[in-house]
Amino acid sequence: MIAKSDVRRALKQIKASPVSPKRRSTKYCLVLSGKHYPSKHVVRLAYEMKHNRSAEGVFQGGKQIINILESLGYSIGPCESLPTCQDWCISD
Repeated sequence: MIAKSDVRRALKQIKASPVSPKRRSTKYCLVLSGKHYPSKHVVRLAYEMKHNRSAEGVFQGGKQIINILESLGYSIGPCESLPTCQDWCISD
């Protein structure tokens, strides 16, 4: 479906431009090098960049997203324990 290289490409794009507030995480974030990223948005973007089509209807929810990212070696943390997980979306 997606590879670690696809996630890296998606993260690079996310770092280059702000994430819309509607794409922010509400429960879980991808945690990488002290930064927190909206896990569903990362996977959706990685899929769309790889396959050049919409990811609408491809993923069934948070648990599937967590499994995908963890299987690729990424760490996931709950947003309530990550006080800055929303902040970077606007200002980073």
